[in-house]
Amino acid sequence: MNDIQLVSEIHDTITLDRMVQEFTDKIREVADRTTEIHDTITLDRMVQEFTDKIREVADRTIPLKTVNPFRYNELPLQVAELIKERNRLRKHFQRFQRTRDQDTRREANALTTTIRQMILKHTYNERLRNNDTYNERLRNINPYDGSIWKLNRHLRLERRQISVIEDENDTPAFRDQDIAERPAFRDQDIAERIATAFEQYHNTPETTPQTEHLVNNTIHNYFLNKPIDPNTTHDFLTSPAEIKRLIKLSPSLKAPGPDGIQNILLKNLPRKAIVQITYLFNAAIKPGYKIYY
Repeated sequence: MNDIQLVSEIHDTITLDRMVQEFTDKIREVADRTTEIHDTITLDRMVQEFTDKIREVADRTIPLKTVNPFRYNELPLQVAELIKERNRLRKHFQRFQRTRDQDTRREANALTTTIRQMILKHTYNERLRNNDTYNERLRNINPYDGSIWKLNRHLRLERRQISVIEDENDTPAFRDQDIAERPAFRDQDIAERIATAFEQYHNTPETTPQTEHLVNNTIHNYFLNKPIDPNTTHDFLTSPAEIKRLIKLSPSLKAPGPDGIQNILLKNLPRKAIVQITYLFNAAIKPGYKIYY
């Protein structure tokens, strides 16, 4: 590892630590559980306000990752800008899972293909410029090592545009007609086209009617049909320690849930915010109410 790369990684680590600490401090300032919850309307409002505050603070204190200048210093400015835009679209798609827009994902995938093609072209041109002169390159050609064929290959290769991938109804398998008609030559590009088509039909729902029915019946049987005993109610309530333990066990890099909050953000919440989450959970359990986002 060279010195420049080492300095870059140390700088990125320090900057990330500072942003995470700022996120924790800001959440500590906005976390508030002074409002008493007596009905489900107030509970819904407080849950929504709390999740909105976390997302707002995260967007303000932990901005989208920018291009590392040490990593992309040899790429053209246009490619670096496309990489930043692609990363912005990806993070937007992952952060707001509840309102995921498949067009955003397709746009990010299309940018990825464009970036790869531009990098390949840039790399090829750089290799040509690294040679002393084109004449010297020609002088090194001989008919015994395949160098003539390699130099001549891209001129002799006939590009054939593949047909649009279609579904069983003979209609394009892509909603974006421009992407559907754009030729794909490499196996990886074709695989991305197929994946884009399959994602329209194989999106696993976040819940099922059977699960909803089971949850609602369980809550109804425990809290509505039976008298609530103050001596046993605490058996169903949670605690800050339990909430913190469950958050710690959650995978940091997993995609966010319906609230759009990543697990890595939850792991950096201050104790004051953990207490507020506990308060909201217990407020939902006591009346036997299920929160819908």
